[in-house]
Amino acid sequence: METTLITKDQAFYRMRESWDALLASSHADNPFLTWEWAYTWWQAMQDPDHELHILYLSEKGKWIGIAPFVIHHQRLAGLIPRRRIEFIGAELMSGEHLDLIVLPGYEDEMGRQIVSHLYRMRKSWDDIELYPFPEFSSTMNSFEKQCLAAEWVPMRCNRHTCPVLPLPADLENYKQNLTPHLAKKIDYERRRLLRRHSTKFERWSQLEQIETEIDRFFDLHQKKWLQEGKNGAFADPRKRLFYEILSRRMLEKNWLAMHSLRIDGEPIAYNYGLEYHNRFYGLQMAYDPEWKKLSVGWVLLYKTIENCIENGLQEIDTLIGTEPWKYELGSQNRHAMRLLVLQSKPLGRSYAQLVRAKRKMLGRHHSLQPAETEETLHP
Repeated sequence: METTLITKDQAFYRMRESWDALLASSHADNPFLTWEWAYTWWQAMQDPDHELHILYLSEKGKWIGIAPFVIHHQRLAGLIPRRRIEFIGAELMSGEHLDLIVLPGYEDEMGRQIVSHLYRMRKSWDDIELYPFPEFSSTMNSFEKQCLAAEWVPMRCNRHTCPVLPLPADLENYKQNLTPHLAKKIDYERRRLLRRHSTKFERWSQLEQIETEIDRFFDLHQKKWLQEGKNGAFADPRKRLFYEILSRRMLEKNWLAMHSLRIDGEPIAYNYGLEYHNRFYGLQMAYDPEWKKLSVGWVLLYKTIENCIENGLQEIDTLIGTEPWKYELGSQNRHAMRLLVLQSKPLGRSYAQLVRAKRKMLGRHHSLQPAETEETLHP
């Protein structure tokens, strides 16, 4: 088994074909682990504080696994230097379902090889923080066991809730599962909007749509949050750059699923998602708050669900967050975890004591660090 370390941008770029081929053969296959997501994140985030540290394992020329890591150079409390190993794609862009990518059957070997590598370079990092990964990830379970074998201190914390909406084979079945109140509400809002205005639903399928409308999407998203006195997700230019590049790459792969609602010819609402292997992943919603009284968010969201059912998708992943509207639509909970690994047992014990003290103070089972969730919009 051969382990290769990737630290240069050009080498990362050349991994594209092999990366996605390996991902397609793994149990972790999802859009947040594609080369397209990972490399776009690196392009948008690239700064002196982040250092590429991608490991890939091969056997007789065959790719076995990828550990998509970066080393994040931080300062705790603005003073104490900290070198933390993290997943590519987690910070700022809110990548979810992150994981180690490995061929089935090689999970234990993958864990051994990663820990062996990290042990050899243990003076070059201080801790590991990997999130959010699926609660029952077999690769992360194996990695955690190998960390214990190395006498490090792995701790699972921050159990994130990730509601998922299962989709039936046809729309009528879905309507029957809605509460009578919600079904009537959606039908009423749609008919009211259609009576008063000319409406058009679109899904981006051309590069020109991205070039002409992506800024409108950003501005509508920001408009709502600024009215509430918040910065909004797209206040950071790196996040705008990420979505601009990502949209082009995902469109090229036919994974982009950007739905829009035009009213009297003007784009009023957007639902930005990815359609990947029979699933829709809802990343961002945006609408003009001046149209909120006509429930344009609900109208577009329900149209998105219709489109997903018509296309034969199996589920809609609403991602991390427990907003009430997700459950009104029939979503069911899944969970993701955060893993923190410390090299020092005394430090690990001190951290665990701090966590327990924090939980006792809060009076509920929360970890020391709050769950990080994307700013989302109620439809």
